[in-house]
Amino acid sequence: MRAKNKNFQKNLELNKIYLDDCENIYSKLPKNTVDLTILDPPYNVGAASWDKVENYFEWLTNIIKESVRVTKETGSIYIWGMANKSNDFIRSKLWMDENINKFYFKNWIVWVHEAKIHRRPKDRYLTKHEDLLFYASKKSTFNLVRDDPPPFQLKMHAGRYDENFFIERDKLPPSQQKIFKKGLQLGSPAKSWWKGLANKSAAKIYKGFEGYKSEWVSERIINVSSNENDIVLVPFAGTGTECFCAKKLNRNFIGVERLKKHFDLSIERLKT
Repeated sequence: MRAKNKNFQKNLELNKIYLDDCENIYSKLPKNTVDLTILDPPYNVGAASWDKVENYFEWLTNIIKESVRVTKETGSIYIWGMANKSNDFIRSKLWMDENINKFYFKNWIVWVHEAKIHRRPKDRYLTKHEDLLFYASKKSTFNLVRDDPPPFQLKMHAGRYDENFFIERDKLPPSQQKIFKKGLQLGSPAKSWWKGLANKSAAKIYKGFEGYKSEWVSERIINVSSNENDIVLVPFAGTGTECFCAKKLNRNFIGVERLKKHFDLSIERLKT
């Protein structure tokens, strides 16, 4: 894959993860360079040794400013966080709404994950989700995806639908053929409540740290908000899930990871 962006600097290669601080990589990127930016910064809740940043809100807003600068007007920005653990996540959302005109708030997405660690809180409900802010413009790419049909719907139409859950008109009962003249697509357009499949494809070594995002959720973001040969920027690459998925889906990518342990794992992962 090759980028068609003429402004892309020669000293920064595509389809590579850099062992560096993302702020150094931002400085090498011209404005309006990438098509999709996926931000998964430290949440600043002390969940791991790397998850603590001085002057966090100031640091995060600078990262967001740079992300807005390098993302095309036809692009999108996603920002991960946990609103229940950090007021800075909510502050950053309000700050973007007041200060960023290039992109607009589209959705507050909730990803209900299937982590196997089941803590037993004594005075509150168990938190089993993470939050995802979606910002884009009126010109941004948005490829509609659908949520899988519920079990009762699959049972009702068993043996009629194809691998994409579509039923040809001639396979519908006569009464429904009059209504669905072009066939029936089961399921519904994707909602802002995401509950993906457990990530069985990734090896345990890539998943064993705080903040891991599944391939399912990463692929959904990339499929919806980019097209083949687009450039996906991942400033906090971790063990390379988003970069791995970008490669799988025929997108170009630029990844950045400052922790050598995670960087080494991401490089090995891209070889698979």
